[in-house]
Amino acid sequence: TKIFRIAISIFVIFFFVGCQKNDNAKVTQEVSTPGTVTIIVENNRDAPEEYVIAVNENETVENAMQKAQAHGLAYSVKDFAGIGSFITAIGGLSQTNAMIWIYYVNDEKATQGISTQQIHDGDRIEWKYEQKF
Repeated sequence: TKIFRIAISIFVIFFFVGCQKNDNAKVTQEVSTPGTVTIIVENNRDAPEEYVIAVNENETVENAMQKAQAHGLAYSVKDFAGIGSFITAIGGLSQTNAMIWIYYVNDEKATQGISTQQIHDGDRIEWKYEQKF
């Protein structure tokens, strides 16, 4: 019975020590910080259009375009299996055999489709109607 009392005493001590509040414990929480990106459309015939769009981290150019659509940006997109989405027209101006829509992020020509290109707070996305290569 003495061993039993010692075992119970140890259990009670561990129980109360484990249940104590630890004020020094840090709680971390991952928070998505909202920000904005600017979408600029240059079609070579009208004044550039500009849209400032609220975005969260880990969003893509495609997400920003969808949000800009709610603010009046008209565009058409085509999905290609395995490679993602590509813009085929903006503001009623469609791609042709000679001209295509190309986008730049912070003055750098995009190397990915809009569905995979990540964006961040403060990014500047420019759409330009350019001659095909």
